[in-house]
Amino acid sequence: MPFLRANNPEPAQDTEQLTNYYRSVSLEPSSWESTDPRKAFLEGMGKIAIQDQYHTSLIQLVFKRIWEKPDMTEGEVKQWLEVLAYYLEKDITTRDPTAKQIPVSILYGLHSLQLKYHQNGQLLPHIMATSAVVQGYLDRIKPTVNIKDIENVPWQKEMLFPSQGFSRQLGDMKSYQKLIPNDQDFKNSMDPNVRTSLQGLTALKEKLPSFSAHKRVLVLATFFQVLKANPHDAMAANLLREIHQSSPFHHEKKLITFILQHKPNKSQSRIPSTSSSRDGRG
Repeated sequence: MPFLRANNPEPAQDTEQLTNYYRSVSLEPSSWESTDPRKAFLEGMGKIAIQDQYHTSLIQLVFKRIWEKPDMTEGEVKQWLEVLAYYLEKDITTRDPTAKQIPVSILYGLHSLQLKYHQNGQLLPHIMATSAVVQGYLDRIKPTVNIKDIENVPWQKEMLFPSQGFSRQLGDMKSYQKLIPNDQDFKNSMDPNVRTSLQGLTALKEKLPSFSAHKRVLVLATFFQVLKANPHDAMAANLLREIHQSSPFHHEKKLITFILQHKPNKSQSRIPSTSSSRDGRG
Protein backbone atom coordinates (compact mmCIF):
# COMPACT_ATOMS: atom_id res chain seq x y z
CA MET A 1 0.00 0.00 0.00
CA PRO A 2 1.24 3.59 -0.53
CA PHE A 3 3.19 5.16 2.30
CA LEU A 4 1.61 7.93 4.33
CA ARG A 5 3.76 11.01 4.06
CA ALA A 6 5.05 12.50 7.29
CA ASN A 7 3.82 15.88 8.44
CA ASN A 8 6.87 17.64 7.05
CA PRO A 9 6.60 20.44 4.50
CA GLU A 10 7.99 19.52 1.09
CA PRO A 11 11.53 20.94 1.14
CA ALA A 12 12.77 23.35 -1.48
CA GLN A 13 15.37 22.25 -4.03
CA ASP A 14 18.10 24.49 -2.57
CA THR A 15 20.96 22.22 -1.46
CA GLU A 16 21.49 23.87 1.92
CA GLN A 17 17.78 23.95 2.69
CA LEU A 18 17.40 20.32 1.69
CA THR A 19 20.34 19.29 3.86
CA ASN A 20 18.88 21.14 6.84
CA TYR A 21 15.54 19.52 6.15
CA TYR A 22 16.93 15.98 6.24
CA ARG A 23 19.13 16.77 9.20
CA SER A 24 16.10 17.74 11.29
CA VAL A 25 13.38 15.61 9.68
CA SER A 26 10.57 14.73 12.10
CA LEU A 27 8.72 11.41 11.83
CA GLU A 28 6.14 9.62 13.96
CA PRO A 29 6.74 5.89 13.39
CA SER A 30 4.27 4.97 16.12
CA SER A 31 1.47 6.30 13.92
CA TRP A 32 2.41 4.13 10.94
CA GLU A 33 0.50 0.98 10.10
CA SER A 34 2.07 -2.31 11.19
CA THR A 35 2.46 -3.33 7.54
CA ASP A 36 4.51 -0.26 6.67
CA PRO A 37 8.01 -1.51 5.68
CA ARG A 38 9.57 1.62 7.15
CA LYS A 39 8.18 0.69 10.56
CA ALA A 40 9.63 -2.82 10.29
CA PHE A 41 12.97 -1.33 9.28
CA LEU A 42 13.18 1.03 12.26
CA GLU A 43 12.10 -1.74 14.63
CA GLY A 44 14.81 -4.01 13.24
CA MET A 45 17.42 -1.27 13.51
CA GLY A 46 16.38 -0.71 17.12
CA LYS A 47 17.44 -4.20 18.18
CA ILE A 48 20.63 -3.12 19.89
CA ALA A 49 21.60 -6.57 21.20
CA ILE A 50 22.21 -7.79 17.65
CA GLN A 51 25.55 -7.44 15.90
CA ASP A 52 26.09 -4.49 13.56
CA GLN A 53 26.26 -6.88 10.62
CA TYR A 54 22.53 -7.46 11.04
CA HIS A 55 21.86 -3.73 10.90
CA THR A 56 24.02 -3.19 7.83
CA SER A 57 22.22 -6.08 6.14
CA LEU A 58 18.89 -4.35 6.78
CA ILE A 59 20.25 -1.13 5.32
CA GLN A 60 21.50 -2.87 2.21
CA LEU A 61 18.13 -4.58 1.78
CA VAL A 62 16.49 -1.15 1.70
CA PHE A 63 18.85 0.07 -0.99
CA LYS A 64 18.57 -3.20 -2.90
CA ARG A 65 14.80 -2.71 -2.93
CA ILE A 66 15.15 0.81 -4.32
CA TRP A 67 17.91 -0.18 -6.75
CA GLU A 68 16.01 -3.12 -8.25
CA LYS A 69 12.34 -2.10 -8.00
CA PRO A 70 11.37 -0.57 -11.36
CA ASP A 71 8.08 0.91 -10.15
CA MET A 72 9.44 2.66 -7.05
CA THR A 73 8.05 6.19 -7.15
CA GLU A 74 10.02 9.34 -6.37
CA GLY A 75 7.79 9.86 -3.35
CA GLU A 76 8.66 6.43 -1.96
CA VAL A 77 12.37 7.02 -2.46
CA LYS A 78 12.13 10.36 -0.61
CA GLN A 79 10.28 8.66 2.25
CA TRP A 80 13.11 6.15 2.61
CA LEU A 81 15.61 9.01 2.57
CA GLU A 82 13.66 10.60 5.42
CA VAL A 83 13.70 7.35 7.39
CA LEU A 84 17.45 6.90 6.97
CA ALA A 85 18.18 10.50 7.96
CA TYR A 86 15.79 10.23 10.90
CA TYR A 87 17.43 7.02 12.10
CA LEU A 88 20.91 8.47 11.82
CA GLU A 89 20.21 11.71 13.64
CA LYS A 90 17.58 10.60 16.17
CA ASP A 91 18.29 6.96 16.93
CA ILE A 92 21.84 5.83 16.33
CA THR A 93 23.32 8.83 18.14
CA THR A 94 21.49 7.84 21.31
CA ARG A 95 22.79 4.27 21.11
CA ASP A 96 26.39 4.76 20.04
CA PRO A 97 27.68 8.28 19.35
CA THR A 98 30.75 6.83 17.58
CA ALA A 99 29.01 4.17 15.47
CA LYS A 100 30.64 4.02 12.05
CA GLN A 101 29.71 0.77 10.31
CA ILE A 102 26.05 1.74 9.92
CA PRO A 103 26.53 5.27 8.50
CA VAL A 104 29.25 3.96 6.17
CA SER A 105 26.78 1.39 4.87
CA ILE A 106 24.15 4.10 4.41
CA LEU A 107 26.59 6.30 2.50
CA TYR A 108 27.51 3.48 0.11
CA GLY A 109 23.81 2.96 -0.53
CA LEU A 110 23.23 6.65 -1.16
CA HIS A 111 26.13 6.74 -3.59
CA SER A 112 24.49 3.88 -5.47
CA LEU A 113 21.26 5.87 -5.63
CA GLN A 114 23.18 8.90 -6.87
CA LEU A 115 24.36 6.78 -9.78
CA LYS A 116 20.91 5.32 -10.45
CA TYR A 117 19.14 8.70 -10.43
CA HIS A 118 21.93 10.89 -11.79
CA GLN A 119 19.63 12.22 -14.53
CA ASN A 120 16.64 12.81 -12.25
CA GLY A 121 16.73 16.51 -11.49
CA GLN A 122 13.90 16.27 -8.95
CA LEU A 123 15.20 13.35 -6.89
CA LEU A 124 18.97 13.75 -7.12
CA PRO A 125 19.12 16.87 -4.88
CA HIS A 126 17.34 14.92 -2.13
CA ILE A 127 19.84 12.07 -2.41
CA MET A 128 22.75 14.51 -2.33
CA ALA A 129 21.30 16.29 0.69
CA THR A 130 20.87 13.04 2.61
CA SER A 131 24.42 12.08 1.67
CA ALA A 132 25.62 15.39 3.10
CA VAL A 133 23.88 14.60 6.39
CA VAL A 134 25.56 11.19 6.57
CA GLN A 135 28.95 12.59 5.56
CA GLY A 136 28.62 15.24 8.25
CA TYR A 137 27.99 12.54 10.82
CA LEU A 138 31.06 10.60 9.68
CA ASP A 139 33.18 13.75 9.72
CA ARG A 140 32.17 14.29 13.35
CA ILE A 141 33.10 10.79 14.49
CA LYS A 142 36.18 10.32 12.31
CA PRO A 143 38.60 11.73 14.93
CA THR A 144 37.48 8.94 17.29
CA VAL A 145 38.22 6.17 14.78
CA ASN A 146 41.51 4.27 15.06
CA ILE A 147 42.47 3.15 11.58
CA LYS A 148 44.01 -0.02 13.02
CA ASP A 149 40.57 -1.07 14.25
CA ILE A 150 39.18 -1.16 10.73
CA GLU A 151 42.15 -2.61 8.85
CA ASN A 152 40.36 -5.96 8.68
CA VAL A 153 36.92 -4.52 7.91
CA PRO A 154 36.17 -4.22 4.19
CA TRP A 155 34.48 -1.03 2.97
CA GLN A 156 35.02 1.10 6.10
CA LYS A 157 38.66 2.02 5.56
CA GLU A 158 37.98 2.66 1.89
CA MET A 159 35.32 5.22 2.81
CA LEU A 160 36.78 6.76 5.98
CA PHE A 161 40.50 6.75 5.14
CA PRO A 162 40.73 6.30 1.37
CA SER A 163 44.08 8.07 1.12
CA GLN A 164 45.49 5.23 3.26
CA GLY A 165 44.50 2.64 0.69
CA PHE A 166 42.55 -0.58 0.99
CA SER A 167 41.59 -2.75 3.93
CA ARG A 168 43.34 -6.11 4.15
CA GLN A 169 40.32 -7.88 2.67
CA LEU A 170 40.61 -5.84 -0.54
CA GLY A 171 44.34 -5.16 -0.52
CA ASP A 172 45.50 -8.74 0.08
CA MET A 173 45.24 -10.89 -3.05
CA LYS A 174 43.86 -14.02 -1.39
CA SER A 175 41.23 -12.11 0.57
CA TYR A 176 40.35 -10.01 -2.47
CA GLN A 177 39.72 -13.12 -4.57
CA LYS A 178 37.13 -14.28 -2.04
CA LEU A 179 35.18 -11.03 -2.37
CA ILE A 180 35.05 -10.52 -6.12
CA PRO A 181 31.89 -11.69 -7.89
CA ASN A 182 31.79 -14.66 -10.23
CA ASP A 183 32.06 -12.35 -13.19
CA GLN A 184 34.03 -12.91 -16.39
CA ASP A 185 35.26 -9.31 -16.56
CA PHE A 186 36.81 -9.58 -13.10
CA LYS A 187 38.35 -12.94 -14.01
CA ASN A 188 39.76 -11.57 -17.26
CA SER A 189 41.22 -8.56 -15.45
CA MET A 190 43.32 -10.84 -13.27
CA ASP A 191 44.45 -13.04 -16.17
CA PRO A 192 48.25 -13.26 -16.53
CA ASN A 193 47.86 -12.61 -20.24
CA VAL A 194 48.27 -8.85 -20.68
CA ARG A 195 45.80 -8.57 -23.56
CA THR A 196 43.10 -10.53 -21.71
CA SER A 197 43.70 -8.50 -18.57
CA LEU A 198 43.37 -5.22 -20.45
CA GLN A 199 40.12 -6.41 -22.05
CA GLY A 200 38.73 -7.18 -18.61
CA LEU A 201 39.82 -3.87 -17.11
CA THR A 202 38.42 -1.94 -20.07
CA ALA A 203 35.08 -3.72 -19.74
CA LEU A 204 34.93 -2.94 -16.00
CA LYS A 205 35.75 0.70 -16.66
CA GLU A 206 33.03 0.99 -19.31
CA LYS A 207 30.42 -0.68 -17.09
CA LEU A 208 31.37 1.32 -14.01
CA PRO A 209 28.45 3.81 -14.25
CA SER A 210 25.97 0.93 -13.89
CA PHE A 211 27.68 -0.63 -10.86
CA SER A 212 26.72 -0.13 -7.22
CA ALA A 213 29.05 1.86 -4.97
CA HIS A 214 30.39 -1.31 -3.34
CA LYS A 215 31.12 -2.93 -6.70
CA ARG A 216 32.87 0.21 -7.89
CA VAL A 217 35.33 -0.09 -4.99
CA LEU A 218 35.89 -3.73 -5.97
CA VAL A 219 36.77 -2.51 -9.45
CA LEU A 220 39.35 -0.12 -8.00
CA ALA A 221 40.74 -2.94 -5.86
CA THR A 222 41.08 -4.97 -9.06
CA PHE A 223 43.17 -2.23 -10.65
CA PHE A 224 45.23 -2.12 -7.46
CA GLN A 225 45.96 -5.85 -7.67
CA VAL A 226 46.82 -5.67 -11.37
CA LEU A 227 49.16 -2.71 -10.98
CA LYS A 228 50.73 -4.21 -7.88
CA ALA A 229 51.62 -7.30 -9.91
CA ASN A 230 52.48 -5.36 -13.09
CA PRO A 231 53.58 -1.85 -12.07
CA HIS A 232 54.70 -0.99 -15.62
CA ASP A 233 51.26 -1.62 -17.13
CA ALA A 234 50.80 1.85 -18.60
CA MET A 235 47.49 1.04 -20.27
CA ALA A 236 45.91 -0.09 -17.01
CA ALA A 237 47.21 3.05 -15.31
CA ASN A 238 45.73 5.23 -18.05
CA LEU A 239 42.34 3.54 -17.66
CA LEU A 240 42.53 4.29 -13.96
CA ARG A 241 43.31 7.95 -14.64
CA GLU A 242 40.23 8.12 -16.85
CA ILE A 243 38.13 6.75 -14.00
CA HIS A 244 39.63 9.39 -11.71
CA GLN A 245 38.56 12.14 -14.08
CA SER A 246 34.97 10.91 -14.32
CA SER A 247 34.35 9.70 -10.77
CA PRO A 248 31.82 11.77 -8.78
CA PHE A 249 33.01 10.44 -5.42
CA HIS A 250 35.72 11.75 -3.13
CA HIS A 251 36.73 8.35 -1.73
CA GLU A 252 37.17 6.87 -5.20
CA LYS A 253 39.46 9.69 -6.29
CA LYS A 254 41.52 9.25 -3.13
CA LEU A 255 41.78 5.49 -3.65
CA ILE A 256 42.89 6.00 -7.25
CA THR A 257 45.51 8.51 -6.13
CA PHE A 258 46.75 5.95 -3.59
CA ILE A 259 46.97 3.21 -6.23
CA LEU A 260 48.95 5.34 -8.66
CA GLN A 261 51.25 6.80 -6.03
CA HIS A 262 52.09 3.41 -4.54
CA LYS A 263 53.29 1.77 -7.71
CA PRO A 264 57.05 1.12 -7.72
CA ASN A 265 57.51 3.57 -10.63
CA LYS A 266 56.05 6.59 -8.86
CA SER A 267 57.47 9.00 -11.41
CA GLN A 268 54.90 7.73 -13.91
CA SER A 269 51.96 7.68 -11.53
CA ARG A 270 51.12 11.33 -11.03
CA ILE A 271 47.59 12.53 -11.64
CA PRO A 272 46.33 16.10 -11.73
CA SER A 273 45.21 17.41 -8.37
CA THR A 274 41.51 18.30 -8.15
CA SER A 275 39.44 20.35 -5.76
CA SER A 276 37.87 17.16 -4.41
CA SER A 277 41.29 15.79 -3.45
CA ARG A 278 42.21 18.93 -1.57
CA ASP A 279 39.21 19.15 0.72
CA GLY A 280 40.96 17.71 3.76
CA ARG A 281 38.99 14.46 4.03
CA GLY A 282 40.55 11.01 3.82
